[in-house]
Amino acid sequence: MALQSTDLFIVERAGVQYNMTADQIADFVGAVNDVTAADIPARDALTGLRVGDRVFVTDATADVSVDTGWAVYRVQSIAPIVYEKIQEQESMDLSISVSTNLGYTPGAASGVVTNDNGTGATIPLADGTNAGLASPQMFTNSHPAASSGLTSASNPINIVGATQVATFNITQLTALP
Repeated sequence: MALQSTDLFIVERAGVQYNMTADQIADFVGAVNDVTAADIPARDALTGLRVGDRVFVTDATADVSVDTGWAVYRVQSIAPIVYEKIQEQESMDLSISVSTNLGYTPGAASGVVTNDNGTGATIPLADGTNAGLASPQMFTNSHPAASSGLTSASNPINIVGATQVATFNITQLTALP
């Protein structure tokens, strides 16, 4: 059975018993009421609303901001009653579909991620504090070419400079019997 506004409740305080209606209890605990109205004129004719109450309007098209369907309003103030629209059917039906093509434009001082639907994003060079792109100089300095001035007779590892290929040639070992 649903709670009715005229249902009575017994409240006891310091040995004294009081009776309260369901409406009085709702007021006491600050409950928010949800009310339904058929249209905007029916919403505007409502009485007994409190700040915070919500009104569901089945056909809210009389509101200039609603093209079709329903809307939900919150009572912002009383005397006069001011409503704030908090939801509407139109915004529930949004379908957003965007095709975006990203690209990249490299540069010596920064790189740019391009976007055919908007502004590109510039990625700066890395520094001692922030991550970013490596400059050509940083890349060269952090990857020096390997080299060896030794020969296979004095060092078993030989590195070919241009191709960075390392070969192993250990001639000093005796074969296993």
